[in-house]
Amino acid sequence: MTNPTNQNAQLTFNSRENPNNKPQLLILTIITPSPLAKMGFEENIAEVILEDSRIYPNPAGKRVNVYVSGCHSGKVNLQLVSMDSDVYQVSLVRTAEPASNVEVDISSIHLSKGIYIMRIQSAALKEAIKVMISE
Repeated sequence: MTNPTNQNAQLTFNSRENPNNKPQLLILTIITPSPLAKMGFEENIAEVILEDSRIYPNPAGKRVNVYVSGCHSGKVNLQLVSMDSDVYQVSLVRTAEPASNVEVDISSIHLSKGIYIMRIQSAALKEAIKVMISE
């Protein structure tokens, strides 16, 4: 969890049995309007469809394909994070670019079978995708 304004740094969580401050899961999607919308060109604005990055096959073996969303920009960095918070840098066969597929060889990392999080980061976006390693 991050707080971009760095205010209210202390968080308090209660269980659902506590009558005060029961936990809630809120998922909010914020889409910023195009600069064209602010200039009065409303008739030219098309519906914005955001696409997510994907990993396949999932469960994964020694090689995995990553589709990098077109919402990314610039250099794209991939990392695998274990449930123990160990971070593994993923080497790419070629540079990952937005709106493209990239093949990743993870055989040299020597991962145990289990669930990991694939971090996909660029200057414009950070994503996290759950992936199961089966080999």
